[in-house]
This record gives sequence, structure tokens and C-alpha cells, in this order.
Amino acid sequence: MAGSPFPSFQAASDAALSFLQEHYPMGLWMVTRTSGDDWIVLQAKDRSYDVTDGDLFRWSDSFCSRMVLGHAPHIAPDSQEIPAYASAPIGQQIPIASYIGFPLEADGELFGTLCAIDTVRKPTELTQADDLIGLLARMLSTILETDMRANRLSSLAQQLADAAHRDALTEVLNRRGWDRLMALAETNRVTYGQSHCVVIADLDGLKAVNDQQGHAVGDRLLGRVARTLVAACGEPDIVARLGGDEFAVLLSEPGALDPSSYVLEVRDQLADAGISAAVGFATSGATVSLQQAMREVDLRMYEDKRTRA
Repeated sequence: MAGSPFPSFQAASDAALSFLQEHYPMGLWMVTRTSGDDWIVLQAKDRSYDVTDGDLFRWSDSFCSRMVLGHAPHIAPDSQEIPAYASAPIGQQIPIASYIGFPLEADGELFGTLCAIDTVRKPTELTQADDLIGLLARMLSTILETDMRANRLSSLAQQLADAAHRDALTEVLNRRGWDRLMALAETNRVTYGQSHCVVIADLDGLKAVNDQQGHAVGDRLLGRVARTLVAACGEPDIVARLGGDEFAVLLSEPGALDPSSYVLEVRDQLADAGISAAVGFATSGATVSLQQAMREVDLRMYEDKRTRA
């Protein structure tokens, strides 16, 4: 229905790209995400370059990285006339004769870009679209920021606060809640290019504790593990008991820390609490789904268990 709000940033981006491709035809229009030196294509309207959603490039090679730094204009009908663009490595990899690019921001930080390239030079009149395309980029940034706030892990966890998704013994998420959280986080990975780090901790000797000291002691041990992991986490991060003696942590900003250092810290804190556990981690990203990360972290955790046996 005309005038109806877009249900998501993804839907708004798709509509904006379709509008721009119709009114300002280019070989490729994109909405992208930058993460470190990864430049991720979230959505693409392609006519010339065979680029699809999910493709990954180097941010430092791109025209957009130079535009964001203010080294070159938002619109370049003849990009070869702009030294910063003419020298960009991506121009040596694929033919680019014209360029349009505007930053997308969320919470005051660069998220990615709304951008376009073409294999042929464009008329100089293209620069007259600067205000309109810039306005569209600001509007997408507004929708993006609202959408991302609503879909942060802490917000998603609140949706799983009912008893059906909580482990009664430890009060962290149960397996059902973890699986739902992972599905929501995977949607965020695809939609926003977000990465996550999955950490698995598998307790040593729980069965022996239950057999020799009783299940009440074992239950207290499980509660201590949960409290230790929650204390080691930041506010957006989520802890779950997957079942038995296995716990999981989902870190929402692995780029802000060194996962291997975090795992060492977790192991030290568990040891300080009198807990021995095998620990592993893996990170999702542009080309690695959370399901793939879970398979990888299981392998690393079991390898850690073998080396410590």
C-alpha cells in the first residue's frame, strides 16, 4: 500500500535501490557493510558486474573508503578524473568509469555505504543528484539505526525471557532459547553483516561429582558455572546452558576483543571459581554462518578436551 511504512531496513534498502536504478541507472547499485577491512555487499541491483548479495571485497581497496575519508566527491561522473579514485586498487580489478557513494551510519558510527559504479562515464549533470541521493542515504541510516537497536542481542534475549526458553536450574537460556537466539542472530548476520563469536564451555567431571557427592552438589556446580560465565560477559552478550554440562556464550561484538584472549580469561575465571572445563570458540562473519561457527567451535572444544586429558 502506498504510504505504508517499510517493515525493515532490508525492505527499505531494496526499495531505495530499485528507485535509484530506475532513475539513475548504473551498472551496479549496492548497500554495503564495512567491518574491519571486510566490505560486505548486503544488497545489490546489478546489471554489469555479476555482484550478488553476500559478496565480500576489501574495504581499503574501494572507492567508498576514499569517499568516507573526504578524499573524493560523493558523485564522480568520470572517476578517472579524480586521483583518489583513479588510484584505488579496486579500479585495477574491475572496470569503473563512474561512481556514486554516500555513507550509512548507525549510532554515530560508520555502518557502510549506499553506492554505485558503472563501466561508462556519465554526463556531468549526474552531480545534480547529490542532494537527493544524500537524503536517501540519511533516511536509510535512520531506519537502520532504529532497526539495529530493536534487533540487538540484548533486545532479542528479552523476547526469550519466558520460562519456556530459560533453564530452571541456572536461569540462563536453555537449548530451545539458544536455538531461537541463534536463528535471530543469523538473520542479523545476513541483514546487517553482523559477526558474532560463539564460545562453548564443557565441564570436566560433572558425572563424577554427581556420583560421588550427589546431584545437589552437581547442581550447585552448574549454577556456579552459569554465574561465572554471565559475570565474564558484557551487557549484550548471552549465556545459555545447552544441556547437561555444556554451556554456550554468544558475543555480539567480536571485533572489539581478541576472542582467543577472551577464552583464556573465561578459563581463568572458571578456574578461580574452582571449575575445570574445555573451552573453544569460533567466529561467524560475511562468509561463515552461525551454524558453521557452531560446528567449528565444537571441534575446537573437543580438541581442547583431548589436549587437556
